[in-house]
Amino acid sequence: MSTENKKMVANEQYQITVEAVRIKGVSDDGRQYDFIAFHTYDKNGKKSKIKFTKAVDKKLIPDSPGTYIVTVNKKDINRDKNNKYPVYWIKAIVAVTEYEGTSKDNEEDLPFDKLN
Repeated sequence: MSTENKKMVANEQYQITVEAVRIKGVSDDGRQYDFIAFHTYDKNGKKSKIKFTKAVDKKLIPDSPGTYIVTVNKKDINRDKNNKYPVYWIKAIVAVTEYEGTSKDNEEDLPFDKLN
């Protein structure tokens, strides 16, 4: 592979739709926990966990539940094959935007009768 092709592959970016879910509870020994867990679905519809390394800027990691579009460079994401289920580790984030898909406040015409 030529050096130009290697640079093109290194600059390749992925847009990942990531769902952030707040997990709250109390452990068996009485300690409370509260954190955000991240997951996504690959192109085959398989659910995968998303984790971030300490190198990622904390300001870019979503801190509230919701759906986000996370843009990462190809060189900054790795698959951990040591787990039973797929886990992707992200080392750096290019950009994060909130997903603008369907929402509860959507005023589009739905095929239902309005009550009000």
